[in-house]
Amino acid sequence: MCKFYPNMDDLCRAANEMGFTHLVTQSKKWNSGWKKLFFASYLHSDTRAAMLLAEKRKELAQYAAMRGLKEDEVRDCGISDLGLDENRCKKYDLGNQIVTLRLLSDFTFAIELPDKSVVMDLPKKNADAEKYKKAAADLSQMKKDVRSIWNNRADLLLGEYVSGKERSVSYWTRLYGGNPILHGVASLLVWEQGGAYFTRTDKGLIRNDGSVYELVDSPIRVAHPMEMEKQEREAWQRYFASRGLKQPFAQVWERVYTKEEIAPDRYAGCPILFFALQGAAEHGFDEKLEIPGCKIKAEWISRPTANGKTTSYCDIQVFEIKQFTRAVNHAIAWLDRTTVLGRIRKDDLTVMDYVQGCNVAQITDFIAAAQEANAANVLAALLDYKNANFSDFDPMDEFTLEW
Repeated sequence: MCKFYPNMDDLCRAANEMGFTHLVTQSKKWNSGWKKLFFASYLHSDTRAAMLLAEKRKELAQYAAMRGLKEDEVRDCGISDLGLDENRCKKYDLGNQIVTLRLLSDFTFAIELPDKSVVMDLPKKNADAEKYKKAAADLSQMKKDVRSIWNNRADLLLGEYVSGKERSVSYWTRLYGGNPILHGVASLLVWEQGGAYFTRTDKGLIRNDGSVYELVDSPIRVAHPMEMEKQEREAWQRYFASRGLKQPFAQVWERVYTKEEIAPDRYAGCPILFFALQGAAEHGFDEKLEIPGCKIKAEWISRPTANGKTTSYCDIQVFEIKQFTRAVNHAIAWLDRTTVLGRIRKDDLTVMDYVQGCNVAQITDFIAAAQEANAANVLAALLDYKNANFSDFDPMDEFTLEW
């Protein structure tokens, strides 16, 4: 590789989307010197993969500044632009026919043929070999890009959901009204403006009852169920469930707590794997267990594993709430799910003390975990709970779309 491209800056500049993605994959195998050189040079690439890497490494501001742009301009336009038209379509000339690629609401693709019939793969029969090869490569890359954009935007919106960050009407309209990918993401969330709640559809903005919603000159943010009335919250749950719409994260499905029901010793005796905490930063805290509005005392425990090694656990002995916020509610929801799953795996019926107040999404999640763990006692209790409380609810196996 370096024989032909002795300058890493030039190599990154020259790489196309597929080439740069290959570079990122290969860099994981390089020695520390080459890795350091690559990460000092990758910002010169104009590929989407480079933008996503900069986002992941928290260097997107630097990437944007090198091009005289603002960070949000790169994030909202460069990363999220796939070249689809306003109807989420793109045409491919295969030589013998022109087909239309269409992005569906679940972020998969379908191919529409000239006779309006729909297939899931590009038709190869009688197509021009070179044109087909080019279209197939483009479609393959687009599928990867959609997944990357989805995950990137879902992480960003989860952060805004937890923090309550507001956006101006003009910003929100430009971003979630124009870009076909982000338009689709916006239709899977509930938005809040001045205490009113709405979502986006292909036909416009609507409330949970299907009535038209008109934007006003007030900031918009991702809605949180703890700020909704119970009736509003349940109406949105039914809206998404009845349409089979999976959210980027458990927004309307997040359980709403009160400060009074969270005892300081709620998690005592329910050790959490250190590796689980390492992946919890997006949920408002990490292994340092620092959550604004909470006082937490924890003990770290090391236990031997079957292969003779040791694994670290965290036993949260005190979880005291000083100020109840979105971030606190979300942290409790994550901790509850993590510790409840641990009890389920042990077929511990005390888990039922923790599921009171859960909605159908959480109960469905726990039932799946009990089935996987062969936890017969807990499974029976959970099924009874679901039948008693959600017998009239449209069934869904999964409530969030995750890759």
